[in-house]
Amino acid sequence: MNSFAVYMAIIFFPGILATIICDKITTHVTKWGAFKYTLYSFFFGVSSYIFEQIIYFVLPQLSTYSQSKIEREISTSNILPLIHYVINNYNIPQTVIANIIIAVTLSPIVAIIFSFVFNKKIVNIMAMKFKVSEKYGDESLYYLFSSQKNLKYVVISEKDKNLTYQGKLSAVSITDYIQEIILIDVKVYNYETSDLVYSSPSIYLSKPPGGFTIEYPAESHDETTLPINRYY
Repeated sequence: MNSFAVYMAIIFFPGILATIICDKITTHVTKWGAFKYTLYSFFFGVSSYIFEQIIYFVLPQLSTYSQSKIEREISTSNILPLIHYVINNYNIPQTVIANIIIAVTLSPIVAIIFSFVFNKKIVNIMAMKFKVSEKYGDESLYYLFSSQKNLKYVVISEKDKNLTYQGKLSAVSITDYIQEIILIDVKVYNYETSDLVYSSPSIYLSKPPGGFTIEYPAESHDETTLPINRYY
């Protein structure tokens, strides 16, 4: 491996780490491909270094102290053999390594900040507020509906099984091939007659996308006695 490749890999490591964290804690139906991972790694890497420079601009004393301390640790510690190997074999200055280590430390914070922005759809909300766009986000309407804050008890119909489920929405998931729902405190009714069939502490349901009809009670009632006829 040549020095340039090693140099680039080290420099982009904060971005790669932040991208992995962001991928794990943001909601997205489609898995990120290689192109998006590369793009986000570059973006988060640059953001980590910018965040580092902002901190140093606000607290200049911290810059000198932290870099000097890290450089001393690199020089005297045997805990970081890989870093010593990179420095000795690829001629990367200790100052650069110190800045990269600090950026790696800050990258989880960067990932959490941007994950909050993505999950709360702050960009989309601002765009809609200023009438720039009507796009609500990248997720499906299924996620948009199921993520409503006041969405507690729902009614789900499976017409092919002639059943209707009424319960508290615990978890939802959707991919290109399957739509999954977990309900708790469930009452199962006959779809046509609305007669109670049985009750269950929890139920897992799965169908191809679009296989469920999900309805939300318009009024607040006792959670165990919601009249099911009203939702058809």
